[in-house]
Amino acid sequence: MSFLKRYNRRTLLKHTVSAATAALVAPIGGLTAMATGGTSQRALVCVFMSGGGDSNNIVVPLNGKTRNDYEAERGVFGLASTEALPFAEGVNNAYGESTEWGLHPGLTGLANAAARDELAVIANMGTLVRPTVKADYLRDPAFFRPERLFSHSDQVAQMHSGMPQMASASGWMGRLVDHLTRPSDALLPMGISLSGNALILTGDTSAPASLQANYNLTPRAISGAEREARTDAFKWLLGNNNNMLQARANSAMLDALTLGEQLAVARTSGPSSSVPFPNTAIGRQLRDVAELIRLQRYNYLPSQPQVFFVNHGGFDNHSNQGPILATRLSQLDGALTAFSAEMAAIEKTRDVTTFTLSDFGRTFEVNSNAGTDHAWGYHGLVVGGAVMPGLHGHFPLLQKNGDDSTDRRGRWIPTTALDEVGAHLAGWMGLSESHLPDIFPNMGRFEHNLAFLSS
Repeated sequence: MSFLKRYNRRTLLKHTVSAATAALVAPIGGLTAMATGGTSQRALVCVFMSGGGDSNNIVVPLNGKTRNDYEAERGVFGLASTEALPFAEGVNNAYGESTEWGLHPGLTGLANAAARDELAVIANMGTLVRPTVKADYLRDPAFFRPERLFSHSDQVAQMHSGMPQMASASGWMGRLVDHLTRPSDALLPMGISLSGNALILTGDTSAPASLQANYNLTPRAISGAEREARTDAFKWLLGNNNNMLQARANSAMLDALTLGEQLAVARTSGPSSSVPFPNTAIGRQLRDVAELIRLQRYNYLPSQPQVFFVNHGGFDNHSNQGPILATRLSQLDGALTAFSAEMAAIEKTRDVTTFTLSDFGRTFEVNSNAGTDHAWGYHGLVVGGAVMPGLHGHFPLLQKNGDDSTDRRGRWIPTTALDEVGAHLAGWMGLSESHLPDIFPNMGRFEHNLAFLSS
């Protein structure tokens, strides 16, 4: 028996929670999203590569003048062309030649996805206030570059908010949710983080859920009848408080417990997966995302547009970067490979798109500690059955003091704005173009001609 048959609408959560409950769910319902569209079967999964991933060793040229510059400028720190896994071939505007591209050898699963036409790379993307070239940047950096450009905390906040010149209380994926239609029988919010509170999912009129790993929201360390008795008593205490602030906070926790019980029913009743996920932090997060999608796929949870956030850390490698990056990429690849296999098993490959973001890129120059330092533009990965495969955007000129670098260390000036990438993802989710300025206020400054997903 499905979840929808076990529960009628009156038993679902009231979508009026406005406070967060630490380590439970924050908040569960939020305000009802604006009913302006959305594709009910589709989902976006954002994988944040925290710390600033060195995409200069994730996507590399394999031939031509591009390869010559790569070897000359990166030196022994670069990937040998024989190490890299072939990915795609296309026109490289910076060099006026056709270039073959390869992936880091730790990304075997993504190379297989590329062979299935399920991988795209967005070249040299990042936070941009407006289209910028080196002469503009050097003439008036305060006008052209984002606030506190090379700061982790500031660039993470800007990647989440989509606003590179001002602080924001909302994120661009949350503002997208504001404009998607939420079904009247929905149980979950449309935005769900498996990595704590995430600004990127916070809307102006909608609120996300923040679930623990395994999204177990029921009381722990007790079982059976004793747990049921304690839970009932706890619920009674939460529901009886005359202090307004405490009552609002208690309401969030009470709804979290209720949500936990209902999710537990859905998980127990629904079909399990035969796909093994790696027992890593990113593997566990994507396993839980996959399970929530699977429960919706088979009607054990109401179907709705969904956006997810997971985090994969450890990319801020100022020293000994080579082996650390290899480990982090291998973990990412294992988790994404399992996730893709699960989406294929439940026939959701074309309905789910996974993409990576990061604080920023890393310097092309290697420092004296065999690491790299904070930079700007980086290459984003997009995985899924709706992908238009290959490399999109403009690959930078691989010269540390060349026309695409802010300085002599190879900090690439992005040629594709986060706004353009996010706008295309939002359009794929069903957002009308007229609402793009609500998501990205600077959108009108950019061409918005990316096409890395098919409708």
